[in-house]
Amino acid sequence: MENFQIAAGSITGSDHKKPLLTVNCQDSFYYDECENKIVAVVCDGCGGSPHSEVGAKIGARIIANTFMQFRFPEVAPTWEQGWMRINQHLAQVAGGLMGFNCSWEQAVEEFLLFTIVGVIITPQETLVFTRGDGSFQVNDEITHLSQNNRPDYLGYYLIKASKYEPTPILNVRLPTSEINKLVLSTDGAEQLLGNEIDEIMNDELTWQNPDYLRRQLTLRQKAKPKDFFDDATLITIRRTP
Repeated sequence: MENFQIAAGSITGSDHKKPLLTVNCQDSFYYDECENKIVAVVCDGCGGSPHSEVGAKIGARIIANTFMQFRFPEVAPTWEQGWMRINQHLAQVAGGLMGFNCSWEQAVEEFLLFTIVGVIITPQETLVFTRGDGSFQVNDEITHLSQNNRPDYLGYYLIKASKYEPTPILNVRLPTSEINKLVLSTDGAEQLLGNEIDEIMNDELTWQNPDYLRRQLTLRQKAKPKDFFDDATLITIRRTP
């Protein structure tokens, strides 16, 4: 969309880079846009799952690609349909993993548990949705989602459909005309929301260099490694000046 700019970045947490304890970054992000829509998602893989970074990467892409194909702002019929299709895609992934000596439960629990913080922007409406923990900022309003380190992963629906909801929470629904800036964050970067993210978003290099946001996260981690012990991922969106 011509009215908005996007920048994103992700770093591995300092605790994941300790000697003899190297762990892959379990965060992921993905976004896509066309002339009348933006869909952006950050995902954080379950820390207790051995391969959750796989699900985070696949999940972010599946969610974004699915909603790029759906019409908005007709949310009522397409919201449920969209998540039905997303769960079907995730189920196909789990089914494929069963061919590698995995049970259904193993495939989901080891690969497909991840949190979701996402946004859909159209010329008419902006929707922010979440599943599990993380944070987001809409203009100057910050929302932190805490689930006491026990996130309600979407993947649980694939194991116990009768107990878990098949859709995330629709946290924000606003006219896009009211949106000037928006930030999606995994829980490892939530401390930046507010003044520090404003500083980054006011730096024109953030929007000119696609790797600049990641570099800013890296510099802050080097200065304060204890503040970035966990993987940290951000997607920032601003109205074009």
